[in-house]
Amino acid sequence: MDLGDAESSPWGDVPSQSSPGLGASKQLGHDEGRETDSPAPAATLAADAAAPSASSAPRSPAGRGPRRRPHGVQSTKLEAVEDPLGPLGASTPDSGPEPAVAAPPAPPQKEAAARTSRAPGAASTPSLRGMMDSVDLDDNDDDQLRSSQGARIPPPVQAPSHPAPQRQTQPSVSVEQAAKPSFSISVGDPHKVGDLTSSHTEYSVTTKTTSKGYRNPEFTVSRRYRDFLWLYNQLHNNNPGVIIPPPPEKQAVGRFDADFVESRRAALERMLNKSAAHPVLQHDGDLKLFLESEAFNMDIKNKERKDPGLGENKGMFGSMLGSSSGKFVEHDDWFHDRRIYLDALEAQLKALLKATDTVVSQRKGLAEACGDFSASLHSLSAVELSPALSGPLDSLSDIQIRIRELYERQAQQDVLTMGIVIDEYIRLIGSVKTAFQQRQKAYHSWHSAEQELQKRKATQDKLLRQGRSQQDRLNQLSADVADAERKVHQARLLFDDMGRLMRSELERFEREKVEDFKSGVETFLESAVEAQKELIEIWETFLMQLDTDEGEMFAPPAGIVVSSNDQTSNNTSAAHQESEGYYIATSTFEWFPGVQIHHSKDLANWDLGIRMQQWDEKTEKLVGPWKTIFPGSDLGLVEGPHLCKRNGWYYLLTAEGGTAYGHACTFARSRDIWGPYELHPQKFIITSKDAPLAALQRAGHGDIVDTPDGRTYVVHLTGRPTTQARRCVLGRETAIQEAYWDKDDWLYVKNGPIPSLYVDLPAERDDTAYWAPQHYDFTSTDTLHKDFQWLRTPEPERIFRFSKSGLELTGRESIGSWFEQALVARRQTHFSYDAETVVNFRPDDERTFAGLTAYYCRFNFFYLAVTAHSDGQRELLLMSSEASWPDGNLKMPFPDPVQIPQEGKVRLALSIRGAALQFKYALESDTELKDIGPVYDASILSDECGGHQAHGSFTGAFVGVAASDMNGTEKMATFDYFTYTPVHHSSDRYDV
Repeated sequence: MDLGDAESSPWGDVPSQSSPGLGASKQLGHDEGRETDSPAPAATLAADAAAPSASSAPRSPAGRGPRRRPHGVQSTKLEAVEDPLGPLGASTPDSGPEPAVAAPPAPPQKEAAARTSRAPGAASTPSLRGMMDSVDLDDNDDDQLRSSQGARIPPPVQAPSHPAPQRQTQPSVSVEQAAKPSFSISVGDPHKVGDLTSSHTEYSVTTKTTSKGYRNPEFTVSRRYRDFLWLYNQLHNNNPGVIIPPPPEKQAVGRFDADFVESRRAALERMLNKSAAHPVLQHDGDLKLFLESEAFNMDIKNKERKDPGLGENKGMFGSMLGSSSGKFVEHDDWFHDRRIYLDALEAQLKALLKATDTVVSQRKGLAEACGDFSASLHSLSAVELSPALSGPLDSLSDIQIRIRELYERQAQQDVLTMGIVIDEYIRLIGSVKTAFQQRQKAYHSWHSAEQELQKRKATQDKLLRQGRSQQDRLNQLSADVADAERKVHQARLLFDDMGRLMRSELERFEREKVEDFKSGVETFLESAVEAQKELIEIWETFLMQLDTDEGEMFAPPAGIVVSSNDQTSNNTSAAHQESEGYYIATSTFEWFPGVQIHHSKDLANWDLGIRMQQWDEKTEKLVGPWKTIFPGSDLGLVEGPHLCKRNGWYYLLTAEGGTAYGHACTFARSRDIWGPYELHPQKFIITSKDAPLAALQRAGHGDIVDTPDGRTYVVHLTGRPTTQARRCVLGRETAIQEAYWDKDDWLYVKNGPIPSLYVDLPAERDDTAYWAPQHYDFTSTDTLHKDFQWLRTPEPERIFRFSKSGLELTGRESIGSWFEQALVARRQTHFSYDAETVVNFRPDDERTFAGLTAYYCRFNFFYLAVTAHSDGQRELLLMSSEASWPDGNLKMPFPDPVQIPQEGKVRLALSIRGAALQFKYALESDTELKDIGPVYDASILSDECGGHQAHGSFTGAFVGVAASDMNGTEKMATFDYFTYTPVHHSSDRYDV
C-alpha cells in the first residue's frame, strides 16, 4: 500500500479535487493508485471548501490542501463532524445497532472485514488527522491545551500575484511525476555561532526538488539542532501512525568535537532525505516550512499567531488521547508479534552498537600506540651513529605515523558506516514504538467513546421508562445519543485506518532496514579491504627500500621505467623510435589486461598491440645518493620528468599543475645533469590553462620525438571537453604537436604553447578505420578482441569464456561493486555512437542481472539489464548511478520495469548523441528497436564527474556487457555479438 499515490498536496504536486484521508484515499485498499483526470485550480478548491454540502465533505483543519481563508476554519471543522458516515450518520437514535450496556468494545477486526464494511461514501471521509480532531470527548473546551506542537496545516505562504497564468507557463508533467516529486537534501557547512553562553552549531540545508510547491527548484537555509527537533515533533503530531525518521540524540558534552559534529551532520541529512522520500511526509506543511523558510523563527511565530485554531485542535487531540486510561490488550496477533520482534531487535542493535564502539575505541588506542612507537623509533634513530641503522629506524618511524593515520581514518569510517546506521535504527525503533502508543491511545479513545455512548443510552432508556411527558428532554437526549454514535464510529474508523497505515509503515521499515544495513555493511567491508591493501602496500614498500639499501635488486612499481646509471640514452621518452617504427605506452589504470602499447611507422597512424621482452636483471641496479635537481616552477605539482641530451645541454621536460585544467608541460635545461636547471623563456611549452575556449584542454605530460628526416614533434596528454560543463567523456587522450629547435637551443612548438588541432603530420592520416563500424562476432572466436578490457582481475577465466553460443559471462558481484565484476567493455572513442548486443539470459530472481552498460566507474554508469521480479517474471530494468559520491552508497533510481517473455533472446542497444543517451530494446519477434526509459545525461560519464570520485581516473567512458549474480550461484549470461558504430552529430567537437 503506497500512501503517496493518492495523497493530495497543499502545493499542487498532486492534481486532485478532493482531500481524502489516509484511509479514504484508498477506499480501504480498493482505490489504490487512482488519480483524477485534471487538476482543479486552487480557487475552485477554496470555493468548494467554503460551501457547506453534505456530499462534498469539506476538509478538516488537518487536511492537506490550499491555504484556507481565516473565516472558513470553524465552518470547515463543523462540516467534517456533520459528514455522513454510513448508517450512524443519521440524527435519530435508531441510526445504528444498539450494543449491550455492559459489553466492552469489540476487538479490532481483520483488514478484509473492515474493507467490506465501509460505505460507498467513504471516499469523501475526513482525513485520519481530521477524524482525530473531530472526536471530542471533553465537553469543556476551555480546559483544552493550546500548543504550537499541533501544527497540521501548511504554513501561510506568500501567494504569487497571478497564480493561474503562472501554472499555465510551467511545463506539463505526468500525474506520477507530479504525485511523487523528487528531493535531494544535503546538510553541510557545520559552523559554531554565538558567544560562550549561547554557542551552538548551525548547518546549511540545501534542497533540490522537482516539486512545484516550492518557490525554487534549489535553495539553501541555515538551521540549528533544535530546529530539526522541532520538525521531528511536528511530523509526529501531524501524522499519527507514521514512522518518523528521528534526529540524533542531544549531547551536552563534546558537542563541538569534530567527530561528533560530522556524525550528527550525517544523521541529520539522513533524517531529512528519508522524510522527504516518504510518500506522506513529503507533503507535510511543516517540512516545507523547515526546508524553505528564510526567516524560520519568525515564520513559526506568525504561524502560531495567524492560526488560532491550532491550539484548540491540539487540545482536542490531546483530550481524546489523554483522557484514555487502562491497560491495553493487543487483540491482533500481527501487531503483537511485531512488538515482540521490535523489542528483541532493539536489544540486539544496542548490543551491536556497544561492540562497534569497542572496536572504534580499540582502533583509536592502536593508533595512539603507533604514534608512541613512532616517537620512540625517531628518538632512537637520532642517537644512533651508524647510518646503516639510523636510516631504516627513521623510515620505520615514518611508517608508524602513516599506520597511525590509517587506524584513525578507519575508526572514523567505522563510525560513519556501521555506527551511524545502527544508532539510527535504535532511534527509529523509538519512533515505531511512539506510533504503537498512538494506536493504543486511539483504541482507548474508541473504548471511552463506547462507554460514553452506553451512559447516554442508559439515561435515555431511564427517561423513557419513567413515562413522563418531557419531550424537550427526550429530543436533547436523542441528539446526544446520535452525537455519541457518530463519535464511536469515527473513533472506530480512526483505529482501523491507523492499523492499516501502521502495517504499511512497518513493511516500509523492514524494506529500508535491509537496504540500509546492506549498504552500511558493504561500505564497511570496502573500507576494511582498502585499509588492509594500503597497509600491505606500506610494508611492501618499506621492505623494498631495505632490499635496495642492502644492494639487492629493487623492483619498482608498475609503470616506472628503470635504467642503469652507467647506460646512456639519447631519448628516454614514452614514445620510442625503433628500427621498425615508434612505440607509445598508455596506462589503463584498473582495467585489464594491462598497459597498452601502440605502434606507429609515421607518428600519424597508430596500431594497438601487446608486446613482451625479457629484462636482464644482472646488468641493472640503482647505486649512489639521490638528489633533487629540479623543484619545478611556481605552478607546482611537478611530476613525470623526461630527460634528454642535445648539443651539450641536458633538457628536462616535466608535467605541472595537476592533470586537470591547470595542466602544463614545463621545459628546463642545464649544462650539468645534476643542475641547476633554468626555465624555458616561455616557461610552459604546451598548456591550455589560460585558454578556456581552446578545443584541446588539460594539456601536459609531454615527450619529445625526433624523426629520421630531422623533424621534431611533442606528444602530450590532453582532453576534449563537450558541453559548456567542460566534461571529457573520451577521457585522457594523446595529441601531437610539431616543434622546432631555435638558434638559442630552446625547443618551441610551431603553433605556439596552446595545443592546436591542425598539425602538419609526417604522413597523411587515414581516418577510414576510425569511422568504420565495428562488429565483434562472439560466436566465431575463442579470444577476446584487443579493443575490449575488463576490471580488476588478472584471471579472465573467472569473468568470461567463449563457446559456440558466444561470449559467456559468469555472474559475479553487482555492477557497483568495488571488487569483482563480470564487466567486459571497450572504450568510447567517439562523441556520438550506437552500440548493440544480443543477450540470452534466464534470471532466477531480482538478484541476477545481465545486459548492456555505459560505464565510467562504480559511481557513474547507466545499465539496461535483463532481470526478474521477486515472483520470477522476467523484465527489463534500467539502473543509473549519477555521481552518488562521496558517501559511497549507490543511489540508483529505477524507472518502472518492462515485462518481457520468460524465454528468448533480447536485443539491447543504446544511442549517444552528444550528451543525450537513450536505451533501446527489441524482442525476438520485433523488427524495430523501441525506446526504453528516459533520456540520460551521458556527459556524467567523464573524468570531471567520475575521475575524482573513485580511484580510477582519466579512463574515459566505456560501453560493454555485464552480468551479476548476487546469490553467489555464478549464473551465466550469453552474448551473441557486440557492435560499435561511430556517428557524426552536430554537437561533436572534432573540428573547432
